[in-house]
Amino acid sequence: MAEKNKWNMAIVVVDRGMDTLVSLRMDGALPAAYTGAKLKSETALSWSMPTSKVAEITEKMPNFKQFPGLLPIGGGEPLFSKDGTLIGAVGVAGGYVEHDMQCAKAIVTALTESD
Repeated sequence: MAEKNKWNMAIVVVDRGMDTLVSLRMDGALPAAYTGAKLKSETALSWSMPTSKVAEITEKMPNFKQFPGLLPIGGGEPLFSKDGTLIGAVGVAGGYVEHDMQCAKAIVTALTESD
């Protein structure tokens, strides 16, 4: 999706222990995109919810914005097993937030629908 649309992204997938399983930065993506993707994956994992939802919560309760390493911007998605267990997360950064969110959701779909 990102390549087809010429969106320069960085993508990070972390496991339940927050260890990076996969990371990539497209040639045109800025180095900071990797940092954003990593922080989004960690935020989605820590909160067990999409980072767009974390953004909604932190808008209502700004004290949560002080949490170290928090990046409440859309583009992070948790990964759940078929039985609903949190197993990791995906973070995408480098484009417009809407594009980051689309790519993250597409990655989650691809990872969870494969056997």
